[in-house]
Amino acid sequence: MKTVVHISGISPLRTSEELLGELNNICPNSSPSKTYSSPMLGEADPQLRTMLACLTYHGLTPFSGIGLRDPHTQYVFRKRRLYDHADFGSCKFVQVHPPYQHAMGRDADGLIQLDAKSFDRSIKMGSIYGVVVADSVKRLLEASGLSHVFFHPTALSKMTSKGITWVEWEKVGEEWWEMGSDGLMPPLAPSMELYDQRNRRIVAGGDVSGGVTPYEGFYSPVELHYTTESLKNMPPFDLARTFEQFNNPVLDIRPLIASKRFYDFCINNGLDVGWVPVRIDP
Repeated sequence: MKTVVHISGISPLRTSEELLGELNNICPNSSPSKTYSSPMLGEADPQLRTMLACLTYHGLTPFSGIGLRDPHTQYVFRKRRLYDHADFGSCKFVQVHPPYQHAMGRDADGLIQLDAKSFDRSIKMGSIYGVVVADSVKRLLEASGLSHVFFHPTALSKMTSKGITWVEWEKVGEEWWEMGSDGLMPPLAPSMELYDQRNRRIVAGGDVSGGVTPYEGFYSPVELHYTTESLKNMPPFDLARTFEQFNNPVLDIRPLIASKRFYDFCINNGLDVGWVPVRIDP
């Protein structure tokens, strides 16, 4: 595993041209817009150290990720862990974390509305409000013998001058499905730092019914933790949802936790779609 860092959110409307010029001289803007966004840089990259010193000199600080960011004085600073297969060798569970797929929300029946205009056909598994998969992946997983894996229809739609209209799957290719589970994980470990929708810290054992946002410093995505004790009574499973709803509970976002068997099956069948280790606390 290695860690990379990304700096962004530095707008010419909120900061000086002098600062933007200095940043571009250190490391050219990776964004097509004028708002500065760095490429992914290693933690030990000398360019990163020089950029951070420059930002500090100009009075800017990294945004913590909690609450609202002041674009005049704070920049977005994110760390990302880049895992390799060796990092999952000893993991009992992993979080399914595929790349982003474009969607417009959920409809009145709770179906994820995938966006026909921006729909990414180059991937077979994506993440938006939940995990969605192409029909070919659904059929592969259904034949795998993996337990507690279920699928729900999605809707394909587009925005027109008359509002949202539905698009037939046959017009774009294979149908896509939301992957889910009837399994439910225990509550997250007390070591997890959780916040509610008003950016208030949730104490261990506190009310999580209004949705939670996990926080792990500047890291994104966050590694989820469970206690050994809480997992003792979990029946065997290959896929389960988190007990907590993440972010806005209306969207019913519950990340999927997979067994090592699920992970191995996907890797062996060419579905290396993105994973995050799940940590188990003593």
